[in-house]
Amino acid sequence: MQGKQGSAQSLEDVVPVISSWVSGALSDFRASDLDLLDYSVGEWSCAFRIAVYLEQRVDSRWRVDCEYDRQGVRGQQKRRGLDSDASTMRPDVAIHRRGSKDVRDNLLLMEIKKIWAPGGDPDDLAKIRQAVSGELKFQYQFAAAIGLGDSGSRFNPTWTLMAVGGVVIVDEKRIPELTS
Repeated sequence: MQGKQGSAQSLEDVVPVISSWVSGALSDFRASDLDLLDYSVGEWSCAFRIAVYLEQRVDSRWRVDCEYDRQGVRGQQKRRGLDSDASTMRPDVAIHRRGSKDVRDNLLLMEIKKIWAPGGDPDDLAKIRQAVSGELKFQYQFAAAIGLGDSGSRFNPTWTLMAVGGVVIVDEKRIPELTS
């Protein structure tokens, strides 16, 4: 992880940390909030609960926010493209330092879907790719698309994780250390 308060670490060091935060938050979600999937609530309710559990695990130097659609000190809207007419982008969950556009202060962008079909959600995959590819005014070190269940409504978390530069780290795999 890069940050103003420390030196850069390698992917081999950071990915297991992020993976443990995400898998721990999903374990807590499974233990306490799995009924949200049964009640057919919107994905935002699920994302919020996962963010609550993430916040309990994430290093205190980082903030966890849902639907955080601003960038920089003046709060310009995040856009899906470089021009001002591009659609806005609201990550389901962001682990970051508020008020900065610097990639070192934007650790992880997460897009969450309740149901994950094979191949993933094309729009969410495009969002995470843009967030780490250098195509936008704001960038993240990592971005993940997470599916909570399969088409049989079974809790079966799957994710795709990308790193800065658009490098795919995990391609549509079950979250490590998480069993249904």
